[in-house]
Amino acid sequence: MVGILFSTAALVIILSAFNGLEGLVSNLYNSFDPDIKIELKEGKTFSAELFPEDELKNISEIAHFSKIIEEVVLLKHHDNWVTLNIKGVEPSFLEMTKIDSFLVEGNAELFKPNGALIGLGTQSQLGVSTNELMGNILEVNALQRNKKIKRNDVSAFKKAFIALNGVYAISPDFDFKNVITPIDFASEVLGYDNEISAVEVDIKPNTNHDDVKEKLEKIVGEKFSVKTFYEQNEIIYSVHKIEKWFIYIILVFVLLLASFNILASLAMLIIDKQKDLNILRTMGANEQNIRKIFFYQGVMINLSGALLGLLLGLLVCWLQIEFHLVTLTGSIIDYYPVEIKWIDVLLITLTVIVIGVTSSYLPTRYFLSKGK
Repeated sequence: MVGILFSTAALVIILSAFNGLEGLVSNLYNSFDPDIKIELKEGKTFSAELFPEDELKNISEIAHFSKIIEEVVLLKHHDNWVTLNIKGVEPSFLEMTKIDSFLVEGNAELFKPNGALIGLGTQSQLGVSTNELMGNILEVNALQRNKKIKRNDVSAFKKAFIALNGVYAISPDFDFKNVITPIDFASEVLGYDNEISAVEVDIKPNTNHDDVKEKLEKIVGEKFSVKTFYEQNEIIYSVHKIEKWFIYIILVFVLLLASFNILASLAMLIIDKQKDLNILRTMGANEQNIRKIFFYQGVMINLSGALLGLLLGLLVCWLQIEFHLVTLTGSIIDYYPVEIKWIDVLLITLTVIVIGVTSSYLPTRYFLSKGK
């Protein structure tokens, strides 16, 4: 029973820990990546004038959307250089991402006058501050479009300057990735005229993303790719789910090994009680009655261990959620995230019951038939 107890508790705790990590990753990416992103299937940019912006405004499920320009640039401060993406955005982008809640320095003001936001990692590489007195001007260098590049030809780059207004810290994946600027500034330095790279869409809470995706696909047509948040990060979530189910399979094997204790205990009990079984037979008990005695005993051991294991696992998870007993150092959060999903609890319960019933049925049927 103790073996079943700890195996069941381990299943609950570890699957809940994986759920917590998945939720953490989802929140981190959701803070920056849009609910839905619209891009060309073939090609890099398209005309903003040809995009059906008015039709998007008529979709009630859409909270905000922003035209986006993205391209690789060289960012310079004094003698320090960094290669990263420039992301030109509209004012609605700030409402979509709530990036001001991730600021560690400065403010999230991008417009009037034009300013820029960079990640904490990029700030460290450039050695720049948002303080004007310490020099907060960034030099943006972008390749001019349709210009032939020659070795040591500096004229191939267009140079522009912008003030650093804020520094955000989300995760290493984002903190070294982008410099966020107003879309007009990005368009000017890249020479994009009236072209854009994508449109990012923010969906209202409790809205089905797939339904909105279908509406957008009808509006924008076949030339455009419409991807939900999970489709944009499909590889990350797929790998995470595979890891989670591999761990589940390994722990089920541990549970199977624990269930062999039930099988061995019942087998020893049947052998030990042969004389008592003969007395029961002479008193009129048939083989089905005798099998039920040992079968029910195995099931009771299993269900007792499973119930106590579920309670122990849920208790440990609750303590971690409420009191953050297991802490983390040098991480984006101070404690290990845990999330209980009742579908996992149901799956664990069914798994334990199936294994328990099987491990109780086989020895009673085999050893009793041998002992007659």
